[in-house]
Amino acid sequence: MLRQTQPSRPVSVWQQRLGPLLPHLRRFYGWVKRWLFVILITLFVGWVTLMDELRVVALGAIDASVVRVAAAFPAQIQSVAVTCDARVEAGMVLAVVRNEIMLQQYRTDFARVEAEFNQARSAYDARVAAVDESASAAQHEHRAAIKVRENVGLLRSAMEPLWQKRQITLTEWLEIDNSWLKATSTEAAAEANVRSRQAEARKTRLEMQEQIAGLQARLTEIGKLVEISGHHELLAETSGVITGCERRPGEVVASGEPILEIQQSGTPSVIAYVAASDMDRVQAGMAGLVYLATEPEPLSARVEKLPVQVGRLPGRLKRYFWQGQEWQQYAPVRLALGGLPADTAARLRNNERVDILFEMYPRLHIPVSILNVF
Repeated sequence: MLRQTQPSRPVSVWQQRLGPLLPHLRRFYGWVKRWLFVILITLFVGWVTLMDELRVVALGAIDASVVRVAAAFPAQIQSVAVTCDARVEAGMVLAVVRNEIMLQQYRTDFARVEAEFNQARSAYDARVAAVDESASAAQHEHRAAIKVRENVGLLRSAMEPLWQKRQITLTEWLEIDNSWLKATSTEAAAEANVRSRQAEARKTRLEMQEQIAGLQARLTEIGKLVEISGHHELLAETSGVITGCERRPGEVVASGEPILEIQQSGTPSVIAYVAASDMDRVQAGMAGLVYLATEPEPLSARVEKLPVQVGRLPGRLKRYFWQGQEWQQYAPVRLALGGLPADTAARLRNNERVDILFEMYPRLHIPVSILNVF
């Protein structure tokens, strides 16, 4: 059986002319490919090393002064008078809360404390009258003891000359003298009893007054709680912009749980978390660029304060687990934003994620587009 043969390809003129050199050119081409790969790898490594030398990059966040608006007791939100990004002034009503269960409990407590207050006032009158009467009785006893001592003293003075003249017996004189000593002792005991009863009266009066004052203060406090539990207005403590506004009417919040957040007016700062290995390259006053997802151009900043200790990267700034951020140490460096227009400063939000590029060699005038790899 005949085998079919394929026609051979036509040989070009250049192949005819370079035929003897083709093996050498192929070897040269392979050598060029190998060395070109090595050169590209070297350039890449050199470029990465150069970038690490020319710049320091860090993750960070906007740091603004925030006031949290919360109720002082567990409550249900009745209404919210503001929306996110709304401008508010100090003293404005932001929300109204109510707690029906606590309202009934406070009313019950108010009635109980009010009964205790009325009972304490009645007891005060009775106890004060009793101790005053006891003190008055002690005073009468003291006056009687004084009168007895005076009478016995007069008798003793009259009988003493008779004793000296031996006109009375020794037994009679000793009886009179002992009576005088007993009367003197009785008077001293009655005087001490008066002081004791008066001190007890003062103590009882003060204790009862303190008890009544405490109940009165408790009544005032519960009265305020009754008032605010039924309809409590949450007011703005400062002027600024509403940021945290996730709560809705009808939701129940715990005591102290934020319902709204107010970011105070003014230019916020930036907290950059610099790797601990790069901290020796960051200095106070160093310039930097802050990149935000909401701003088309970076914002100029300058290092304002260096940290005194390092720690872990906040969870909200962590990106990918393979970057090993969980096991690295970072230093929080504060940067001041300078020369921001008022509208730009008002658009910045607390805890907004940013990227920071520190300018290591500002005199080299290296284009930012080369250094920026975000």
